[in-house]
Amino acid sequence: MSAQLRTIRTISGKTGSAIALSLVVFVLPACQGNPIEESIEEPVTGDASEPFAEEAGEPYEPDRVYEENSSEGNNAAVDADSEEPADYIGETVTVQGEIQEVYSPNTFQIRATERFAGEDLLIVSATPEGFGIVPAEGMPIQATGTVREFDLIEFAREYDLQLDADVNNPLEARYDGEAVVVTESAEVIDEEFVN
Repeated sequence: MSAQLRTIRTISGKTGSAIALSLVVFVLPACQGNPIEESIEEPVTGDASEPFAEEAGEPYEPDRVYEENSSEGNNAAVDADSEEPADYIGETVTVQGEIQEVYSPNTFQIRATERFAGEDLLIVSATPEGFGIVPAEGMPIQATGTVREFDLIEFAREYDLQLDADVNNPLEARYDGEAVVVTESAEVIDEEFVN
């Protein structure tokens, strides 16, 4: 029986040594400064938009929406309650709306329903071939393009606008200097209008 007691003492002695070794390995380093924990920064507080306001050089206002201007790398502050197309000059946007008036096969006006809701926007095709659709009044469309300031003479030359002589003056009078969307294509968003 004494051999069995020696075996139990030997096992419990080995177990005790293993526990002591574990404490040395795991507990002692915890008592010292942990470089991983020291490298963690303080948590950021405030609204996630705050850095955009600071980068734009403006005081942070919680009721404003701050968006990154991808074309210039700057941040633009836009009033959350009133998005204006002019706030997006030089940026790519997607707009949806119903065609209100067709000026030519590559130029028409929509009444925006999503972004810029309620705004009348001129949509200009960047290609002389037009939009890939035949625009018709009442047609619901979606277009993605760059917001630009309208200049009839520059646009007529640059985009080969196919405008009738009697349409030029009303278009220029209505949109000169206004923000318009220049796009490669437009798509019909209601199956009823697809031929």
